[in-house]
Amino acid sequence: MMKDIDEIRRSNMAMLEDQVGGATAAAKIYGCSQSQWSNWRLGAKDSKTGKRKGMRKESARSIEKAFGKPAGWLDIDRDVKDLVEPSPVTQEQRVILDLVDRLTTTQRRDLLRNLEQQIQANEELLAELEAVKRQGKLPG
Repeated sequence: MMKDIDEIRRSNMAMLEDQVGGATAAAKIYGCSQSQWSNWRLGAKDSKTGKRKGMRKESARSIEKAFGKPAGWLDIDRDVKDLVEPSPVTQEQRVILDLVDRLTTTQRRDLLRNLEQQIQANEELLAELEAVKRQGKLPG
């Protein structure tokens, strides 16, 4: 199940707490009361609606700045159990990676540029063929 942005931010705030020794230390670094920090971190419920309060983007950026994190750090889901298991590398992919590893930085850049140009040319050719096919000039 996908987390919403507030759940992700709360989870990352817990990570910050762990890094600095708890909620009190985190609140001190941010410059707020421990109760305000905990309300954000735990997603305190709005007394009128009963729904958990969200965190404004500006508040998230301010927290990141106080902890020396890059902008957007709080918005990245770091919960390992939710990450997709990477697919295994095939033998063909391994051979390609080994060959690329032998190239210089300039050669890699040139190879990448050439591959991108080839892909673009192929996509343009396919688009042209589809257009001709739609006009009925090519057999099904």
